[in-house]
Formats: sequence, C-alpha cells, structure tokens
Amino acid sequence: GNFADLCYLKVSSGAPVEITLFATWERASDRDYAGEAEYSFRATLLPAASFSINKTEAVAGEILVLTCNNPDVDFDKISVKAEFGTKYEAKFYLDAGVYKALLPIPADATGKTLTYTVNAYGERTRFDIKLNSRETTSRKITGVSESTLNSIGVTSNPYPKLFASIKSKIYANTDLKKIYAYDNFAWAYKDGSKRANFADTVTYSEDSSKTKYVSHDYSYVGTIYNKVTAVAQGRVVYVGATEYTGGLVVVDHGRGLFSWYWNLSEKSIKVTEGQEIKQGTVIGNNGGGGLTVVYNGVKTSIHVALTVYDVPVDLGLLVK
Repeated sequence: GNFADLCYLKVSSGAPVEITLFATWERASDRDYAGEAEYSFRATLLPAASFSINKTEAVAGEILVLTCNNPDVDFDKISVKAEFGTKYEAKFYLDAGVYKALLPIPADATGKTLTYTVNAYGERTRFDIKLNSRETTSRKITGVSESTLNSIGVTSNPYPKLFASIKSKIYANTDLKKIYAYDNFAWAYKDGSKRANFADTVTYSEDSSKTKYVSHDYSYVGTIYNKVTAVAQGRVVYVGATEYTGGLVVVDHGRGLFSWYWNLSEKSIKVTEGQEIKQGTVIGNNGGGGLTVVYNGVKTSIHVALTVYDVPVDLGLLVK
C-alpha cells in the first residue's frame, strides 16, 4: 500500500527532529515469514531558501546584488545562472552575516529583459531584469586592416578567454572571504584622453559591418609611460603578460570583482602578486605592447576594466 502520509508534524525552523518508525510483518497465507523492525531518523529542519534582488531595472554594465534571506541553507544545493553569450554562474559571498551574490549586466545585453534563474533544492525562482537604454558614443579608429583585427580577435569580448587562461593563478592568490572595496572606486588613468568608454560602439574601418564591436572596458590614448593607478583597495592576484594584452595586472577587490590593467610596460610594473594595495597605488606605466603595437607600432594606449569574475561591467558607474 501507500504509506507516504503516516503522520504530520509542525516544527519550527532549525529545530532538531527525531522520528522513530516501528514496522511489524505478520505471517499470512501467501508468505511464510514474520518480523518487526525499528527505524530512527534524526535531522535538523532548515528554512526554505528565499531570495531578493536590490533592483529590477538596470543598464548595461550595472551590477545587481542578490541576497539570500536565510543563511542556514546549503549553498552547494543552490545555483544562480544566466546566459548572455557566455554562461555566467554567480557565487555567494558572506557580507556582515548575510550571503549575497553579484549579478552583472553585460555590455552587449540585448532585448528588453535579462533573466537570472535561482535553483534552490530543485525549486526555481526567476528574476527578470528590465534593461534600460544608456547613452553611448560611436568611436572610429583608422589604419587597421581587417586581417589584423581577425587575427587577434579584437571584435569579441576578450575577458572570458583572458580570465580562463590565467584563472588558476588568479584563484591561487585570491582570498574569497575578504572584501576590500564596495563602491568607492576611482579612475585609473588621468593623464590621457579616453579612446572608448564602456559599451561604446567602436569601428576600425569604413566597412563597419565587419569591424564593429562593443567596448567592454575603458581605453585611453596618452603620452608613453604615464602612470596607471589602482581604482580601489584590493589584492594583486596576477602580474604577467599575454600576446593580446602586453603587460597585465589583475587586482581582486572582493565579492568576485576584479580590475584589469593592460598595455602596461612590463618593466614599469610596481606591484607583485599577493600584495595588498590601496586606491591610487601606482600599478605601472602604459606602453607595453599588446593590441596597440599590433595596430600601429605606437605604445600609447591603456585599457582598464572591471569584471565580475569574467563578465565585464562599467567601472564608471562605481566611480565617486
């Protein structure tokens, strides 16, 4: 028979529960056995997982905050996902006794809404974020061939691949329990002029259909060897160079928020991996190769980005 509802208990969340079940089998005409058994179950009842979000409207590059309203849940049983070109899965962090997760709105988010889905113990909660338009500018950079652009992949968002390529070193130097900065950010490069803002449309030739892309960071043009400084307090988690970036430094600010500085002169880099730094600390000087040298052989640009893990967000929205 069906013994699914033998009893009903009402207990408070967090209370310990012990249930003992006695079972007896009696001899019958169709079976030649009998017996009895006792089963005991002990458990602590956890509250149901519930979540809230700080905003339901946003613009590209904004960071939303998801809060878990009951901290006793098993976060191994919870996932928060969105798909926008690359898959993003949020990670929870502890902030003053409350578990939260950052939800980034990517630069190239399209459509009227962006949906984040929370899966907790098999129950799904959808958060539909209304996407509002933001002011952007079209920028043109000349003198670069289509073959050059295709060879270095400049028309795509570079940060997921960059993050994946150095992820092991980033995590080796990251203290996931420490928060260094919230929203007290500053500009990293003050001596040059901006070449492109976050979410600007950038084209590299007259045929914009082939060489147009959305800027996922801030890029500047200035005098060679101008200083580049930290946008906020944090911990240096990567120092090195790649063919794409030239000299590169990545700083962890906590909560999954990282700042990136590239086209640095490798010899000028002033920080080391594992070093905790303050806002305004000199990272290094511009002029280190990467895309700028591929373009025109001139080492005069710098790129500065802010990401939630590998998803770029708008540093400018956090600058005070």
